[in-house]
Amino acid sequence: MPSVDVNFNGSLFTLKYDEAVDAAAVQVHSGSFEPPLPLLISVILNHFGGTFLDVGANSGVYCLVAASIAKCKRIIAFEPLPHAYETLKRNIEDNGLTARVDLRQVGLSDRTGTAKLSIPDPGHGLIQTSATLGAPFYAVHSSLDIAISRLDDIALPPDITVIKVDIEGHEPAFLRGAKDTIDKNRPIIFGEVLSIANFAELSAFLSEVGYVDFRLRPDMVLHDASVVFDNEAWNHAWVPREQVRFFIWACEAFKIPVYLRHDVEAWRSPSFRMPPRVRRWVDTVRRRLARPAARPGR
Repeated sequence: MPSVDVNFNGSLFTLKYDEAVDAAAVQVHSGSFEPPLPLLISVILNHFGGTFLDVGANSGVYCLVAASIAKCKRIIAFEPLPHAYETLKRNIEDNGLTARVDLRQVGLSDRTGTAKLSIPDPGHGLIQTSATLGAPFYAVHSSLDIAISRLDDIALPPDITVIKVDIEGHEPAFLRGAKDTIDKNRPIIFGEVLSIANFAELSAFLSEVGYVDFRLRPDMVLHDASVVFDNEAWNHAWVPREQVRFFIWACEAFKIPVYLRHDVEAWRSPSFRMPPRVRRWVDTVRRRLARPAARPGR
């Protein structure tokens, strides 16, 4: 069975696949997958520890990113698409991570029950990543009924620090169904924003819960007064206001420039200091990126 080795944070993981190529794994291995998202997730987990939620986990790439951080106590991965879930399950088992990763074959939305998952044409030969519970933005090839739940209806540990959500335009519904969890835990959330998104709804929700939107381009991070579409930055960071200074430091520690509106430039506080342990970890990651990787736990 073909596989690709994924080198991240000095750890080496293996992702296997059968007839469908895992493009995400190949890109992570080459360092070209969704920068700067993997580094930002890892530095935040290194600082806060706690639990990582991977919503729309697909084959498990971001589960492996989180697993590379020793301080990440637990990973909970949600993936409703059967083929993707089986690939995810196999990759977690093959990398010896079953004790750390809790797999849930359920879709997350703003209600609990069942819903129809739309699936595009699988003829491209890649592991499917675009199945959606929302309004399809492609020609639907097939569909299936799946179990769905609000995140607020699921028993969770009390220390959720990072959420990654990539569910193909259904992010607003996920946020509505996760409001109590967000209010209680105040995690940093990384979400995908497509051109079909309801930008007004996203902006209103973030304002209501006291969060700030940052667009993650490969070479910079941008802040605006509201959520907007950026074809160079489908991934966004939604950051609690009380963590903005930390988030800016995390970006700049990896030499990712952050551009703020002039009226919030004070967020870039020169007096903010990262704990020495985290600063040392950042320096270590920079050195490790050029070194051969060791397998996790060895």
